[in-house]
Amino acid sequence: MREIIAKNLMWIVLAGGLLVISFVGLLLLLRGKRTLGIDVGNAQIKIVELRLGKKPHLLRYAIVPTPPSTIENAVVKNPAELKKALLTALKIGKFTVRRGTTVLTGQNLLLRHIELPPMPQKELRSAIAWQFDQFFQMRLAEMLTDYQVISEGLGKPSSVLLVAMQREPVMVLVDNLRQAGLLVEGVDIEPLAALRAIKLCRQADTERQTVAVVDCGAGTTNISIFSSGLLSSVRVLNIGGSDFTRAVMNYLGVDWSSAEAEKKMNGFRLDSDIATVVIPLRDKLFNEINKTLSYYFAENRGQDLVKVVIMGGGSSMVGLGSQLEKYLYEHQNSLAKHFSVELCNPLMVISHKLPSDKVELLGPTLSVAVGLAIREEHIQ
Repeated sequence: MREIIAKNLMWIVLAGGLLVISFVGLLLLLRGKRTLGIDVGNAQIKIVELRLGKKPHLLRYAIVPTPPSTIENAVVKNPAELKKALLTALKIGKFTVRRGTTVLTGQNLLLRHIELPPMPQKELRSAIAWQFDQFFQMRLAEMLTDYQVISEGLGKPSSVLLVAMQREPVMVLVDNLRQAGLLVEGVDIEPLAALRAIKLCRQADTERQTVAVVDCGAGTTNISIFSSGLLSSVRVLNIGGSDFTRAVMNYLGVDWSSAEAEKKMNGFRLDSDIATVVIPLRDKLFNEINKTLSYYFAENRGQDLVKVVIMGGGSSMVGLGSQLEKYLYEHQNSLAKHFSVELCNPLMVISHKLPSDKVELLGPTLSVAVGLAIREEHIQ
């Protein structure tokens, strides 16, 4: 009802031809554009509504469980259950807008660094399309693609980052969001949404330095490496928060929710009852992160890592940041010895009306959703 009233009051034409903006309408205009960030994951659906402007403001949010086996590796397996979960999220969030940006993630996301002969920018896309099957061994008609020129020079080959994903899973996700009443204005990839959240938090000079992002999800852990503001490497690990919860559940003989609570309370504490099963999994995760970074910096010896930024629902596990930093320092020879591991929490820098305890709990989980809703021009 409030939305209908506001819409009707937006413009009032008075006798004499004078166009007057009502107080309510002026207020709505000054408040800036409102948009949604829609992060549909294997275990949770996260939606935020931001009011964009000089300082972004979190207006509303919702976090609901994704029903089991509904989403697997960014592919919708059970549309009916997904629609129910989305409708629940919309009901909880009471969002005032229904349009926004959603995200692509998972192992279906393909990344290639390619070199092309010198050519005008307008010819690049045609050249990429012509050679596409050589880069990915897939038919272009079945894929959604985009590219970014990393470097070019007069008479020199162009270095290009090529991103691709199968078309059908993307269109199915967008269609499911539409059926739930959400209008998708844009589809972004998880690494770039994560980068915007980091820029918002001013955690590193991402335009000049090399930064690694570790997004700890329920089903997977996504590692993205950025150098001088450009996405240079992506790897998806098949280890996530659900693996830790499952190990605790089996070890203690409790149900899933009890195991989840135990995991959140004790995390990686070495003296906890669950350390016996959690620490071996932790070491497996840390080893894969270490291998990813080692390989990248062995191939890019002119670069120095300055920061590892962690985010996602699994990033709030007790001891994760400090123990990961210690592990990397002990096992890395190719990294600079002056990097740090930090938690990304965009709720520390945008305005909102949340209590401090919720800010610490929700911020890392909502990082990608905030990054989806925000745009570069709104990052001060």
